[in-house]
Amino acid sequence: MNGHERRRNNKIEVIKNTAFTLFNTYGIKKVSIDEIADKANVSKVTIYKYFESKEGLYREVVKMIFTNMVRKVEETFNCKEDFLSKLKCVLSSKEQSQSILNGKFIEEVRRMDAECEQYMVDIYDRQVKKLMFDFFNEGKAAGYINRNISNDILYAYTEIFRAGLNAKYTYFESLMNHKQSYDKLVDLYFFGLINKRE
Repeated sequence: MNGHERRRNNKIEVIKNTAFTLFNTYGIKKVSIDEIADKANVSKVTIYKYFESKEGLYREVVKMIFTNMVRKVEETFNCKEDFLSKLKCVLSSKEQSQSILNGKFIEEVRRMDAECEQYMVDIYDRQVKKLMFDFFNEGKAAGYINRNISNDILYAYTEIFRAGLNAKYTYFESLMNHKQSYDKLVDLYFFGLINKRE
């Protein structure tokens, strides 16, 4: 990649990140291309050159978010850590929940753009869910997860657990940063509240 291409790509990334911050804070409809250009230190013409329209820009922002999310999940699952360490990363991952999923942007896109909503669903179904299923199979092979529980049930259980943590993140933050308490929480995730009777 030559210097011109590098500068072009950097400019595009700055525009997308700036747009995301503004969209997520104020909502897509309340943010103008002028405001994005001003905060990104580029001209309006530059934004239209790369993205053609506001719709084109927010769609590229959605792609950026979900590409980064899939990459982070892949990095977590492909690292050399053991299964339990990877699971803790999955359960406590908050980069999406706090700055993205709890903001205005994703919710507004879901409401106003059926095509974008379908893209997000497809990414989850084709990529994230597949990665999670491979991860559950790793846990079953290592003896951590009961082989009789389907991956669909495990996926639903994990998403419910994560959604609860994410919805009340500020409430649980100190607990999640305290190793012993967090380990107990992971034990609950795995083994539940009730001791099995012999």
